[in-house]
Amino acid sequence: MHEPLASVSVHAAISETVSALLASLPPDFVFSAVGPAVSHDGLGRLNWRSSPRGGPVAVTGTDVAQTEGSRIRSLYVFPDPTGA
Repeated sequence: MHEPLASVSVHAAISETVSALLASLPPDFVFSAVGPAVSHDGLGRLNWRSSPRGGPVAVTGTDVAQTEGSRIRSLYVFPDPTGA
């Protein structure tokens, strides 16, 4: 998993990174997909947004995953610049 503040590769480290990200957001924030995920040839992307439940969108971004078989080999998290 690669995101702007960290790159980690062990399951426990990935879990800790995701937990830290979620803990940094207000407790009422939710993530939702923007459209369907699309993929081909072992790559996929998902556009997402995060906001307070029922509130205005605060953060948007895209995740890009490389897969091998049915497993994610790498995941890149691209938050959009603030104000984008």
